[in-house]
Amino acid sequence: MTPPVSYDIVNVDDDIGWETYGSPQGRSGVSVPLEIGDGSCNGTAVAADNNCDGDVVTADEGENVSSMVAGMGDKAASTHTADGRDVEVVQEDNLEPEVVASREENSVAVEMMGKGMRKKFPSTRYKDFVTHTIRKVKSSECSPAQQHASAITTGKEPKNFKEAIKDSSWCDAMANEIRALEENDTWVLTTLPPGKKALGSKWVYRIKHNSDGSIERLKARLVIFGHHQIEGIDYDETFAPVAKIVTVRTFLAVAAIKKWAIHQMDVHNAFLHGDLDEEVYMKVPPALKHYGFVQSYSDYSLFTMHKGEIQLNVLVYVDDLIIAGNDIAALNLFKAYLCKCINMKDLGVLKYFLGLEVARNPEGIYLCQRKYALEIIDETGMLGAKPADFPMEQHHKLALATGALLKDPESYRRLIGRLIYLSVTRPDLAYSVHILSQFMQEPRIEHWEAALRVVRYLKKNPGQGILLRSDSKLTLEGWCDSDWASCPLTRRSLTGWLVLLGLSPVFWKTKKQPTVSRSSAEAEYRSMAATTCELKWLKQLLGDLGVSHQEGMRLYCDSQSALHIAQNPVFHERTKHIEADCRFVREAVTAGIISPSYVPTTIQLADIFTKALGKAQFQSVLRKLGIRDLYAPT
Repeated sequence: MTPPVSYDIVNVDDDIGWETYGSPQGRSGVSVPLEIGDGSCNGTAVAADNNCDGDVVTADEGENVSSMVAGMGDKAASTHTADGRDVEVVQEDNLEPEVVASREENSVAVEMMGKGMRKKFPSTRYKDFVTHTIRKVKSSECSPAQQHASAITTGKEPKNFKEAIKDSSWCDAMANEIRALEENDTWVLTTLPPGKKALGSKWVYRIKHNSDGSIERLKARLVIFGHHQIEGIDYDETFAPVAKIVTVRTFLAVAAIKKWAIHQMDVHNAFLHGDLDEEVYMKVPPALKHYGFVQSYSDYSLFTMHKGEIQLNVLVYVDDLIIAGNDIAALNLFKAYLCKCINMKDLGVLKYFLGLEVARNPEGIYLCQRKYALEIIDETGMLGAKPADFPMEQHHKLALATGALLKDPESYRRLIGRLIYLSVTRPDLAYSVHILSQFMQEPRIEHWEAALRVVRYLKKNPGQGILLRSDSKLTLEGWCDSDWASCPLTRRSLTGWLVLLGLSPVFWKTKKQPTVSRSSAEAEYRSMAATTCELKWLKQLLGDLGVSHQEGMRLYCDSQSALHIAQNPVFHERTKHIEADCRFVREAVTAGIISPSYVPTTIQLADIFTKALGKAQFQSVLRKLGIRDLYAPT
């Protein structure tokens, strides 16, 4: 059967020469409209008689055209398909054989194309802009930090037992957990006594990655619903070796400045031996004590060792360890010793710890929670929302909101709880999270909308975090501020402070003062006393890490009255009710521990922790704090 003549030939690319389009043998000439090239010009092909004397046109070989060369008299004919119809093409005799061969070779690639599968290229009009064009990046083009971040972001962890049971790999992980619990005699199966109520349990699933981002193993943990227990009835006290987040940031900041190697280890199965019937005091773990480590009094989860020029430091968070030291050989020997004493896994260079993504280069150590932020955005359904430039509106009246109560307050509480942990590496969220966390008991519509605005702010820069600079000095400086009588319900003031180690932010907080201040100077002085307390603790922590801080720590305040009270040894009527704070700060000034200094309000870094700022001022403070986004386009 003779194929009909196609009336449309489209998507013709890659000019290869001259072709004569003719009709099958025995058909008269037919005029066929052609769309040549990109459609900007049109041609006419006249199908001729048996001699194939027709108009000769210039045509390009289209990628969506399939060719089948067949004999037709003394001419080489080919059948081209376009839009589901066929057109027969006659090949001239005088064409070179290699040209025909090249067409046959290209036919394989041509067959892969079809309607709606044309290659798409971004418009040149937007070459100077960042668009939403998706481009697949090869792994060889990414840095190790980007590969690891991509791996932990794309990995999907089961949310419950029903999802995990469908995958044999997760079934094996759960079987290994049960086997380990049984080998350690963690429980004894028995009949539930009358009048007793059994606590439920839950499986928690985590994907453990290697330092290069590849999956190391699947980890399943069986945990009991301890939050169903009542203090004083089911238990008297709890304890776990948990390092303070401030200690983690300070630990990494010192390691960045001193160029220490940082590795991570993980205990395979953490469990408790013995029955807790009375008060228990934990001793230093034998494995660390025998190796020469000393427990820090500033944070009981920090252990340090000094032997000559060698220094090793270990930070413990339940069953996760961070090990840093100035001698890589000594560090590897200690890791081998730990693996011999305890069933542990060496995770190599620190990349991912407690949900914190760690990236390191000569400039310093970058901490962020990009994966965690993306999970929050996805969970709230805000992936398609318009990003916000700052997290909270100025002059808000959330404390006086009178809207309807939320029907499901659990979603609000869950969101705020996740934002609280996200603020570990996001100082810009401290004030917003503090305000929103006050309405956990009875959240209203206005509070929910304000929380969603924070999520929209996260969408703008989900990978934003802090940079612990390697070129910083090992000196502490504090910034304190207050917002007098800011709470419209209690008229208590708000305290905010920031502590920098050189140029790196290591400690920040927003906190409501416990009592009402009668003046702004009194509120500022209470803020100064709280910051002084934290500076003294951080100085002791640095001493445990082998950092000597001889000079006085700078404390910047924007209240002249508070500075005069701190430096004036004479009490008067206005300060008698804050005498304890006055004596505490004055003793620190007299001993040379702190050195108070005045700073104008316009450059006060702690201002971001006490009030909602506008876009311009908010962005200015972020730049001064060294907050940046490693994943932002450059």
